[in-house]
Amino acid sequence: LVQSIFVAITATVLARPTFSEEDLAGLMTWRINVGQSVKYYDKLTFTSLSERICLQSPDYPIEMSSGISGTLGMITSYYPALTDENMSYANLLFGGPTLTLLAMMCWCLTTMAEFQSVWRLFEAVACLPTSRHTQVLKSGEEDFVIASMSVSRKAFFMFVLLCRFAIVTVLWYSGCIYLVNYSIDAGDLILNAVAL
Repeated sequence: LVQSIFVAITATVLARPTFSEEDLAGLMTWRINVGQSVKYYDKLTFTSLSERICLQSPDYPIEMSSGISGTLGMITSYYPALTDENMSYANLLFGGPTLTLLAMMCWCLTTMAEFQSVWRLFEAVACLPTSRHTQVLKSGEEDFVIASMSVSRKAFFMFVLLCRFAIVTVLWYSGCIYLVNYSIDAGDLILNAVAL
């Protein structure tokens, strides 16, 4: 029950993208209506507001649109442009996309271990002989061995394994979506990967 609630919360609340289609449309509208407007053209530097924000330079004044500037700062910290003079391929290689890929690989390996555990339990139960009653034998002082399992108990165990498989599948998918859509800052990405 607790895992089902966790899966529902993860799939519906936490796996939302950082930038929705409405956000992207809003950015495009801002660029057309405000960023390229003659009203905000700087006659001293001969630049539009969009150009000054994209340059992210302290030499160019940005009299408004700090939210747009912050959004651009988040995007460039995640995926820096190769046109920057301070940019190198090493920074690009060790930037946001590589960190996201590594976090997703760790998450996938963690869930694959759980898939493997479910499969091993399935094989073990499937290989047990079936009888009318479950037989548990004592093997030594503290060890017990299941000699055979009843059909109803085997069916119940398979149902539990099927539920566990479904939960792991949804958690795997939701975790991947969560890491890709919710982690644009490197610190947030590491914290989200550890939280998963």
